[in-house]
Parts: sequence; structure tokens; C-alpha cells
Amino acid sequence: MTRLATLFFAICYLLPFLSPVSSDSAYYKAFAAAAATNALRMQQRVGLVSFSREFFARLLLEDSCHYLFYSILFLTSAPVTMTLLSITLFAALHAASQLVKLLTAIGHGGSNFTLRLASFSQQHTANCLGIIACGEIFLIPVGKASLFVPFIYYRFLTLRYSSRRNPNTRQAFAQMRYSLDQVAASASCPQIVRSLIYNSISLISRLAPAI
Repeated sequence: MTRLATLFFAICYLLPFLSPVSSDSAYYKAFAAAAATNALRMQQRVGLVSFSREFFARLLLEDSCHYLFYSILFLTSAPVTMTLLSITLFAALHAASQLVKLLTAIGHGGSNFTLRLASFSQQHTANCLGIIACGEIFLIPVGKASLFVPFIYYRFLTLRYSSRRNPNTRQAFAQMRYSLDQVAASASCPQIVRSLIYNSISLISRLAPAI
């Protein structure tokens, strides 16, 4: 239900003329629902809370912990539309998966709609995860956001980069590096641009956590 609430309020924010609440209210409700989703998921994954170093180290390995951190960060910041991309796509993927399971459970697993939805979900899950990873990399909180938000957000990105269950952020960085290397290696690339590319790659490589 919390994922459906995330999806509903994200749509309300993006399409305010269809929303029963104000745009700002819909935005924050979407992140509140996402925070609840990830808190519940995290509790399921880690079990009983233990105030120990080992427990918190294990907690930081969980994707649900990363996205709880993400949700709270933007729940307490000024609205930035692009921040909704991750939680909305995750909610949509989960909703599609659960709908397929529900239809199968009530005897409609062989229906044309169920088969099409299952096929669509399977075909596009990897693409959606890649879009989420790229969106998170390019997201730079600006505007009315606190000056501290980019520094806190950097910590979120390092957690995503280090994720054991979801390598999409590392893959996105690797693909971007490959593309930039191709541009820099081109004979038509100006020296100043080539130097900027290599310096940027070097800086990002130094900031990346060890895996």
C-alpha cells in the first residue's frame, strides 16, 4: 500500500490538475510513503535492532537503508522534481509485479493482460534500474535546497556505488567513463576539453569508494 501511495502522490505532483491536494503536499506525501516503504523493508531484511557496530555496518549494506536515507533527505528539503524519479519507478515496478502475482493468485494468470504486463515488466526492469542509476548520478540538488544537501547526497551516492545487490550505479559510472574516454580519445577533441575530461575522471575515481 505504501508503494501505491508513493505512485499516487508522485502522479498528483506531476499532474496537479488531477490532484486532490496541493503540489507541495503531494510531493512530501510521496516521500513520506517511500520512507515508510523502505523502513518496513529494512526491518524485514535486518530483523531485530541491535545497537552494535556490526549491526549498523550490516544496515548500511541494505538498499532499503540507502533509500530510507534518500527519502528522508528530500522529505526535509525543498521540492526538486527530478528526485521523484527513483521512488516513482521503483513503486511502479513493484506495483506491476504485485498486480501480476495477485491476478495469478485469483486465477487470471493466463489472461492476455496478465501475460502482457508480466512480459513488459520483465523486459523493462533492467532499463528502469539503469535510468534510476543515471538519474541519481545526474541529480544535483539546486534552487532552494540547503547548501549541505549536495554533501549529504554524495554520501547516498557512495552507498549506492557500494551496493552488493544492485550494481547499476557502478555500471552507470563505468559506462559514462567509457563514453567520455571515447570522446577524449577522438582526434577532433580539443585539448582543453580532453584535459577537462581526464581531470574529471581522475577526480571522480578518487572520490569513489573502494569495492
